[in-house]
Amino acid sequence: MSDASPPVAPARTPTGGGALASALAVSLALLAMSIAAGVPTGDVRLRALAVTVLGVGGAAAFVHRVMRVSARTRLPSTRDAALAAATGVALSAFGAGALLLERALLPGLADRFAAREVMMDALLRRDSPLDTLLVVVVVVAAPALVEELLFRGLLRSVMASASVAQRVAVLGGLFGLFHVDVVVLLPLAYVGAILTLTAERSAGWTTAAIAHAALNATSVFALERVNADGVWVPAAMVIAGAWAAVAAVGGLRGADVVPAPQN
Repeated sequence: MSDASPPVAPARTPTGGGALASALAVSLALLAMSIAAGVPTGDVRLRALAVTVLGVGGAAAFVHRVMRVSARTRLPSTRDAALAAATGVALSAFGAGALLLERALLPGLADRFAAREVMMDALLRRDSPLDTLLVVVVVVAAPALVEELLFRGLLRSVMASASVAQRVAVLGGLFGLFHVDVVVLLPLAYVGAILTLTAERSAGWTTAAIAHAALNATSVFALERVNADGVWVPAAMVIAGAWAAVAAVGGLRGADVVPAPQN
C-alpha cells in the first residue's frame, strides 16, 4: 500500500486577461448606473475610466499573452498592508510638495499647471453621492489595481532576470513616462520606484496596489487643496514624505519572488 499523496493541481494564477475582464465588468456596470443617473457619457471621469481599464488593462493583457508572464496574486499580511497604506500616505505628501515646489521654481510651466488644475477640478468634482462614487472608482481604485497589475505585476515579471535595483530604476522611470506629463514626470518616477520596492519587499503587486490606492485617496480627500507660497514648506513636504515612504517600505517583511516568463 503506497503512502504517496495524490498529485495536487497547481493553483491558477490570476492573469492580465482575467483582471481586465473583471475590471471591464465593473466599469460597464458603473457606466450604466452613471448614465441612468444623468451623467453624460462625455464626462471626463468616464473617459478616464475607459482609458484606465481598456488602455492600461489592455496593455496588461497584451503583455501577459505575448511575453508569457503571469501576475501572481498573493495577499499581504495585515502588518504589511498597514505599512503599504502608510507608504501611500507618505508618497501623497511627497507628491503634493513636489508639485508645489515645481510651481514655485519653474514659472515657465505656469500654463501647464493651470491646464492641469482645470482637468483635475473636472475629474474630482463631488457634487453628489454618485460623483463621490465615480471619484473613488475612477481616481482611487481603478488606477491602483490596473496600473499595479501592469507595472508591479506583469512588467516586473518580464524583468525577472534583472536585479532588484534595475527593476526599481526601470519600472520607476517607465511609470513616470507613462503619465505623459512633464509636470509630474520626476515625482511619479520616484513614486513608481517606491511602489516597485514595495512589491519587492512584500507579497508583490497587491501590496503595491494598496500603497497606490492610499496615495490616491490621500491626494483626493486630504491634500487636494493644499497650497503654500515659497519653497520651504513644499521642500519640507518632499523631504519628509520621501523619508517616511522609505522608512515604511523598510519595515515590510514578506519578500516576493518574481515569477519568470513561461516557455
